[in-house]
Amino acid sequence: STETTDLYTTKKLRCEAFCGQNVEDNCHVWWEINGVKVGSQQQGYSVNTTSEVEVSSMRSIVTAILTINTVAMKDLQSKFTCVAMNDQKWIHAVVTLKLRGFMFMGLCVALLLFFLLAAVAVKVFDIDLALHFREVFKYYGRSEDGKVYDAYVVYQMDGVDKEMEEKVNHFVSSVLPTVLEQKCGFRLFIHGRDDLPGEDRMELVEACMRLSRRLIVILTPSSSTCEMSVILIQLGDMGEGGYTHLPPGLQHLVRKSAPLMWQEGRRGSTLPNSSFWKRVRYMMPWPRHSTSFDNQLI
Repeated sequence: STETTDLYTTKKLRCEAFCGQNVEDNCHVWWEINGVKVGSQQQGYSVNTTSEVEVSSMRSIVTAILTINTVAMKDLQSKFTCVAMNDQKWIHAVVTLKLRGFMFMGLCVALLLFFLLAAVAVKVFDIDLALHFREVFKYYGRSEDGKVYDAYVVYQMDGVDKEMEEKVNHFVSSVLPTVLEQKCGFRLFIHGRDDLPGEDRMELVEACMRLSRRLIVILTPSSSTCEMSVILIQLGDMGEGGYTHLPPGLQHLVRKSAPLMWQEGRRGSTLPNSSFWKRVRYMMPWPRHSTSFDNQLI
C-alpha cells in the first residue's frame, strides 16, 4: 500500500496482526526498512510494539507502530515492510510513502526556481565564471599554435584632432600594455612600439597578423581595418553619425560585435578585474605568461 506524507514531518505507520486464539506468547510483529529490521535504538526511527487479547473472542492482536521522526527524501524511496510470524506461518505487508499533491507541486516549483536562478546567475556572471575557470585550468587550456602574439593592436591617427590623438597615444602606449601585458600576462604587438624603423609596413602588418591570435581594433572618429577574430575598443564619442564614417568593412565588424567603450578617468578603469578589462580578457586567448597578479584577477 501507499501512504501520503509531507517532508520534514513525523509519520507513524501502524501494523496490526491477528495471531490466533489466545496465542499471545507465540506471535511476533516487527518492521523492516529495505529488508533490514528496525532496531530499538535506530537513529531517526522507533518501533513500539503492544499486544492484547480481546476478552469476548480471546483473539490475540499484536500491534507494531513505526515512527519516522523526520520524513526525508530517502524515506520516499524506501520500502517499509511489516512482518508478522507465529508458530504456523509468517506474512508481510509493504508500505511506501509519497508526497501529498500540493507538496509535490511545491517541490517542483522550488526546483524550477532554483534552475531558473542558476541560469540567470550563469548569464549574469558568465564572463567572471569563464575567467575563473581559465585561472583554474590555465595550464590545460593552452595549445601550441605557432602564434607569437596574443593580440595585434591596430589604430588610426589620420584625421583626428590633437585631443583624440593624445587620448589614443595614452591608451595604446600606457593603459593597454599595463593592464593586458603587465597585469594579465598577454603579449601584444603595438605599432610604434614593437615595429622597427625601415621595415616594410605592408609586409609587417601581414606577418604580425599571421602571428597573432586576436585583433584589437581601437576605434576613433576615423578608422579602418580588415576582418579576423576582432576585439573592437572605442575611444570617445563617434558623433551624430555614429559609425557611418567608418569603411564598410569596419561597419560590418561593428554590427557583428558591439565595440567595448573605454571610459578614461573612470574609477578602477586600469584594474584588470574591472568590467571593461574583464570583457577584453574574456575575448582574448589563454594568457601565455604568468604574472604576479594571477591570484588577484578574479
